[in-house]
Amino acid sequence: MSAWWPAGAHLEETLGPRYAVIDSAVGVSDENGIGRPEDGSIGWLGGFATGSLVDN
Repeated sequence: MSAWWPAGAHLEETLGPRYAVIDSAVGVSDENGIGRPEDGSIGWLGGFATGSLVDN
């Protein structure tokens, strides 16, 4: 049986504690449970702070 290792798992194995993941969502998707990002967060800075994303 084969096991799937996503790219992040390979990087973590190679880089150890030097590897980190920053997760972010851009935009709002009520259908997927992704609401408006908190003010000052990475998601907010990526679009809402500049007005480039429209909040539905």
